[in-house]
Amino acid sequence: MYTRSVEDPVSFWAEQGKILDWIEP
Repeated sequence: MYTRSVEDPVSFWAEQGKILDWIEP
């Protein structure tokens, strides 16, 4: 997971944003 965030941060965080979006207050 960490390696991918370093190699391809844009798409990585785009996916994480979709997953974590519902966690925002």
